[in-house]
Amino acid sequence: MNRQTARNALVIVGAWALSATVAMLITIVLIPLSNRLTYRGDAGVVIMSVWYGLPEAVTAVGAALAVLWLIDTNRPYVWVGALAALYLYSGVIDVVRTRGGFQSTPTTVDNVGIVISGLLPAFGCAIAAVWYQRRRPSAAAM
Repeated sequence: MNRQTARNALVIVGAWALSATVAMLITIVLIPLSNRLTYRGDAGVVIMSVWYGLPEAVTAVGAALAVLWLIDTNRPYVWVGALAALYLYSGVIDVVRTRGGFQSTPTTVDNVGIVISGLLPAFGCAIAAVWYQRRRPSAAAM
């Protein structure tokens, strides 16, 4: 492993950890608003899961854009894939942890909401990378 690879790996892990911390702070700021929201029915369960996963998804988009901007390599999208894999890993851990917190067996709609909430950051990271790729000027134009 050379220095550039080690530096890029540390940038990935640092962006992932920093985005988790910022997501926690955003979640804390949104607590007063979250306590006033009422979710009804099956669609409400899914919307609630998306709402609770939104801060981490927003910070994942920011982390992906920061990684694409900071990584100094010919293939930065491989590194963004590693970042998305970290978000996917943390989402799977959250899904397992959330499923264990139910007092009764979760319904199918509960499971769908849990999975959406877990996959939202990885999906946001991938969408940000695709958006950045389309927006970035080509090397021929420079």
